Amino acid sequence: MHSLLTGYCLIAAYITSWAVGISADKAARISRTFSSSWESCGGEGALMQVSALSLRPDPPHRGSDMTVTIQGNLAGTGTGSIAGGQITASVYYHGFKVYSARGDICATTSCPMQPGAVTVSNHWPLPSLAPPGPYTIQMEGLAPSTQIVRLSTKTRNPLLQGELQGNMQQLFCVKVSFSM
Repeated sequence: MHSLLTGYCLIAAYITSWAVGISADKAARISRTFSSSWESCGGEGALMQVSALSLRPDPPHRGSDMTVTIQGNLAGTGTGSIAGGQITASVYYHGFKVYSARGDICATTSCPMQPGAVTVSNHWPLPSLAPPGPYTIQMEGLAPSTQIVRLSTKTRNPLLQGELQGNMQQLFCVKVSFSM
């Protein structure tokens, strides 16, 4: 997977430098003057209201680690705390998805998560061959829903009998934009 991503990065670097008529190194120097921006993409049902986001280093540098730290307020869930869940990250380069990852949210924050102030911090190594240009990372936190949907057992379709469990509920969603 890493070699495939590196290959895509090399192709994107050549296309970008050719399209704008400057060298990849010059494009990288220009892009370092811009800092990041972020926005919440969480729906009305998101359990955590994001109040702050930091990116270190800002702007990120190729060949270094990048850390995204999210701070927010977790609403009460009726069950008291959230014992675990997933965190997903999708990376877009010039609007095209180039990488995605999924992991345990407890690796990025203290679990169980209690209502109130919560900090989520995740880091990734950035490939040294990552092409210069605009990137967007969408990070989403998900927790198992406590709601169980009961379906009629009178149906003849065995796929619709019983209980559906394992639905996920959105904790937060943020989009971070930056240039390298």
